[in-house]
Amino acid sequence: MSDHYQIVTFVGVDEEDLATAAKQTMQFLLDRKYRGEPIASEPPPEERLRAWFVATGLDEAAIEEQLAKARKRLTGRAAFVSGDNAGEAVEGGAPPSRSATPAFGIELRLGWEVHGDVNVEYVGTCPSCNARTHELRLWEGPLAKAAARIEDDADAELSCPECGTEHPLRSWSFAPPLWVSAMALRFGNWGPLTNRFIEDLERASGSPVRLTSETV
Repeated sequence: MSDHYQIVTFVGVDEEDLATAAKQTMQFLLDRKYRGEPIASEPPPEERLRAWFVATGLDEAAIEEQLAKARKRLTGRAAFVSGDNAGEAVEGGAPPSRSATPAFGIELRLGWEVHGDVNVEYVGTCPSCNARTHELRLWEGPLAKAAARIEDDADAELSCPECGTEHPLRSWSFAPPLWVSAMALRFGNWGPLTNRFIEDLERASGSPVRLTSETV
């Protein structure tokens, strides 16, 4: 059985106002009882990832580099069970299932990241010439390489094969939606979020938001 995540990206948040936007947004979710108690954090990445990195043939220095990045990602994540009033944020009012895993709750992600679905092929539109590049994937090729750099460089660029210009990945547009942001909320296995809830998130955070999704 697959899990479906609706991803709300806060595209107007940068490093300077990240802490304030996150605090205000999470307080809003708590005050409205959309989120409940925290979910225990994930185990250290060494337990899950070292054997896999070894199997891929990485040397020890490369393994330590990847593990350090994984530890950094964990420090920017916090998950919560669905709150008592979570159903009010969902079309039709059906309350989401409750579970002590992010697959059935809310997860906050802080830090520059590309938000989309690794199982999807994207069509990207160049911000210079409006040419459309097809078959872009998050697991290989130029999109994957640009996405891998976002964590360390928010202005990581993607080159247009038509006009040859390079622009920050976050200035491109994609279909289906793919967004770059420093802050996002993932809603695990919730029903479609209401427009009113999305507008409330914009007011609480002080940022415009954009939606995408992922199925894993």
